[in-house]
Amino acid sequence: MNGTVLAYSLYIRDNPNPNANALGGLSRDDKVTADFKTNGWWHLTSIMRAGVSIPLPGAENYSYEGATNGFIHLDPEGGSGGKKTVEIWVDDVLVQSAEVDVLTANGLLAGTQTINYQYP
Repeated sequence: MNGTVLAYSLYIRDNPNPNANALGGLSRDDKVTADFKTNGWWHLTSIMRAGVSIPLPGAENYSYEGATNGFIHLDPEGGSGGKKTVEIWVDDVLVQSAEVDVLTANGLLAGTQTINYQYP
């Protein structure tokens, strides 16, 4: 299973217990892969940060997804929700268009991206 870290920092522990030894950490937007999950704890098999593979810090590596999946988001099969085009129209005139990444959970928008636009 593949996921995206939503927390700004998240411990990697040597067993699935909040009191276990902290071996290292994950950062927001890290991409993780796990071979199984137990009681919300992901057994990590790989970490990617900004497209670069990060070595696992221990022989066994676990991170907690959070009670409401607020720390690690399970990515849909095939990765993210893809890219979508957002358009800003004023008086039937297209004033700005931007392509944004869409992160979905169960078909619903799970991430946000802000586009700043100042109307002339």
